[in-house]
Amino acid sequence: MSFMGFSPVLVWFLVGIVFLALELLLPGLIVFFFGLGAWSVAMLLPLVPMSLAVQLLVFLSASLLLLLVLRSFVKKIF
Repeated sequence: MSFMGFSPVLVWFLVGIVFLALELLLPGLIVFFFGLGAWSVAMLLPLVPMSLAVQLLVFLSASLLLLLVLRSFVKKIF
């Protein structure tokens, strides 16, 4: 499965970079965790083949879990 000839791992990695870049424009430390969620999918995808629906579910779950667990810690640093 590929998106316009690109590997899904590469697509999720680039989506993560876009979210992290957006955090510079939209301060509030929320978009940052969507970037980490995208990178979570990119790291998990080579190990476990997933459909697009499962990838999206993992992305949302990882983003929300990281937001809830790490936001106060990361906010202290930045």
